[in-house]
Amino acid sequence: MLWNKRGLFLGLTAIGIGLLFSILLSSRVEQPEMAPSTQEPKVLLHCNFYNEKDFISSVEQAKDYDIGDKQLVSSETTIYSERNLIWGGITPHHLLAGKLIASFFKTIAKAKPEIVVVVAPNHKGIGTKNIQTGGWDWDTPFGILKGDPEKADFLVTSKKADFGEAVLQQDHSISGLIPYVKYYMPNAKVLPILVHGALEIGSAIQLGTAIPKMCASERFVVIASADFSHYLSMEEADKKDAETFNTIKSGNLEKLSMFGNDNLDSPTSIITLLSAMQAEGTSGFKLLEHSNAQRIVKLKSDSTTSYFTIMWFGK
Repeated sequence: MLWNKRGLFLGLTAIGIGLLFSILLSSRVEQPEMAPSTQEPKVLLHCNFYNEKDFISSVEQAKDYDIGDKQLVSSETTIYSERNLIWGGITPHHLLAGKLIASFFKTIAKAKPEIVVVVAPNHKGIGTKNIQTGGWDWDTPFGILKGDPEKADFLVTSKKADFGEAVLQQDHSISGLIPYVKYYMPNAKVLPILVHGALEIGSAIQLGTAIPKMCASERFVVIASADFSHYLSMEEADKKDAETFNTIKSGNLEKLSMFGNDNLDSPTSIITLLSAMQAEGTSGFKLLEHSNAQRIVKLKSDSTTSYFTIMWFGK
């Protein structure tokens, strides 16, 4: 009798465990499968070209450019141009020109942008597409600089660009400027865009025209990262710089697209910027500074690299 009760108990227990296992297995099978993520991988980019001594020296020497006292009168209040009418500009990325770079970012920070779009040359031509971008955050010496994954995703899904984690860190045209963005605009996000020299003028114009639309809901500035005349004597470089500046001033994109290293290292970056400024409806621009490596280091040389800092303003 005892054996029968024990056997009955064990049999019922086994049946119960089997039913429970079947229910759990059925529930697991019926659980909907998660769709694969379309988001770019979670990474933290690094500022590969940061040098603390040189950076601190540059910000200590930075100028505070006088950009005028124009005012924009809105329905609510009077707003000064330093905070609101700066829409874009050109800065060097050759860190020898650190004082110019720091002065540029110190000035453009007065716009208090929420998003900083940096368009720069892809020097090594790395990547499968002529435009490389990414919405990853950056680990800077001054804290984390937030990226903008939504806008980066938009550029990629619209087939304008591809993600470029490695090249964004490896190219000084972007990576060298990121610490200045964080230092002078600590609350802004950054959208880096690397453009290949082979990018056709039409594609650069399309990219530039798309940027203001893409950023319309936020205060933004568009920055072209570019160095100008390369490998010429200072006297020859000055002549080429005058030609390049007049071409930028006239807005002759076709002529600009035909320039090589004698004039500048990234016509496509400048074309993208000028197209963005035209689409946004800027009212004018101001030359902040023009210099070259030979003047900065105060040494005679057979060749030099030249630099411009220029700023565009709204109406």
